[in-house]
Amino acid sequence: MASGILGIGITGLNAAMGAVRTTQHNIANANTPGYHRQVIQLAANPPTYSGAGFFGNGVAVATVTRVYSQFLDNELMRNQGQQARYEVYSAYAGQIDRVLGDKDSGLGSALSSFFGAVQEVANDPTSMAAREAMLAAGRNLAGRMNNLGATLDGMLESINAEMSSIAAQANTYLRRIADLNDRIAQMQAMAGNPPNDLLDQREQLTAELNKLVNVTVLRGGDGSYNLYLGGGQPLLVGNRPNLLGVATDPYDSASRVLNLSVGGASVTLDDELISGGRLGGLLALREEVLQPAMQDLGRVAIGLARAFNDLHSGGYALDGTTTGLDFFVQPALRNFSAAAGSANVVTSLTDASKLRSDDYTLAFDGMTYTLTRATDGLAYTGATLAALSAAVSAGEGFALGLAAGSINAGDRYVLRNHMADGARGFAVAAAVNGRPERIAAAGLAGAPGDGSNALSLAQLQTEPYLADTTATFHGAYGVLIGRTANLAGEADIAFKAYDTLSRQAFENQQALSGVNLDEEAANLIRFQQAYQAAARAMQVASTLLDELLAIGR
Repeated sequence: MASGILGIGITGLNAAMGAVRTTQHNIANANTPGYHRQVIQLAANPPTYSGAGFFGNGVAVATVTRVYSQFLDNELMRNQGQQARYEVYSAYAGQIDRVLGDKDSGLGSALSSFFGAVQEVANDPTSMAAREAMLAAGRNLAGRMNNLGATLDGMLESINAEMSSIAAQANTYLRRIADLNDRIAQMQAMAGNPPNDLLDQREQLTAELNKLVNVTVLRGGDGSYNLYLGGGQPLLVGNRPNLLGVATDPYDSASRVLNLSVGGASVTLDDELISGGRLGGLLALREEVLQPAMQDLGRVAIGLARAFNDLHSGGYALDGTTTGLDFFVQPALRNFSAAAGSANVVTSLTDASKLRSDDYTLAFDGMTYTLTRATDGLAYTGATLAALSAAVSAGEGFALGLAAGSINAGDRYVLRNHMADGARGFAVAAAVNGRPERIAAAGLAGAPGDGSNALSLAQLQTEPYLADTTATFHGAYGVLIGRTANLAGEADIAFKAYDTLSRQAFENQQALSGVNLDEEAANLIRFQQAYQAAARAMQVASTLLDELLAIGR
């Protein structure tokens, strides 16, 4: 009887000590990110039968479990991923909006000042002061255009750098999760119970990874995690991570694309596959805000230069004879990049009023050349490249040509963001810069006092010119500002909404799984009392044993 009583007392001491240890572990990790409160699970030992019935044999520690809800944790991870997406989107879009819309850095006031200066030359064609002012206003307009182009280019470079940083950080998380997968599977197979703290570490790393790039979790039967991108591409299978990388976009050398190393091969990922996390926000921002802004700003620069030069080159300078001079440097279009093929396919501007902010694909099937517009699938065809070029020139405002090589059957070429360099290439032409007398204000030869050509130039301010818009140059720039402002505002609203949802999801998750220090303090007292009671029972058992031994003596 004495050994049975002592044994029961020992089980009580062990159970109380385990409960105290679990409580202390909770208290110590109250502020550990990703930690889930742990609870000791106790079970009565199998009883012993006697003639009088079954006598208990104390208590055993069955296991230690964590208080966990997969639903609440998934909700928190999903909302945090979207919060991270819209946070970076809102920050960049807001910055672009402020740069484009600011009166000191934007284009609106510079356009107004330039056309105002042109009007002054039309009013007094022989005034050198008015001509000097027109050149100064042209240089100011070019400077604004160049600065905006450089700023947008700088943002694209920042996105490229951040993409590389995110990929590197994501790979670090993937390697650590893979290691934890291996350790968890081994420990669970050995002990039969999951290692709670390692599970918490793995889920916290997964949540941090999800803030960078949206992931889907599939749980294996051995306790391992398999992670996939939103489009189903495997990021991690068991303890084998597939690492992310960043490479130059083959169709736009200024941009970067994401790739995934799978089985030793590098697979380029479409932007649409990455819809969440900071990376998803950067890619969406680049696609929806930054590159369209670069295209539309470039189109204003290219269109303005061509429209102004077409009129200016037909007028006469102050000497009444000089003609054929451009006022602005004509910004160039980008050329095609090869998706399949080795020819150097180039573009040349033919009609800036028909340029569209669109992408194009050129293909040759051995008999017919086809150029397809990306947004609506409109296709131009020709039996020869020259015939196709004529049709494209009439409809899209640019011609096609070969600078080197030849196009073979099955070849395919892509033209992307072809006007994005326009703002940086905009400048006052060297032939007139610093030469105010060369401004072609006159519409008639030998009539230095004639300002009819300058008047026509000034009227460009109020004439719609660009394709797929009824706006003037100033109006087209306003459309660009308005679209950017709307997207920035929508992103800011979405960020605030997901910020609220993330906080609510965190509070819900913590209400179940978080550590309540008051509750743990109460548990500590309760388990301390249980330990003291078990120790007292052992003391009683020891006294009874001593008395039995004394009787025997």
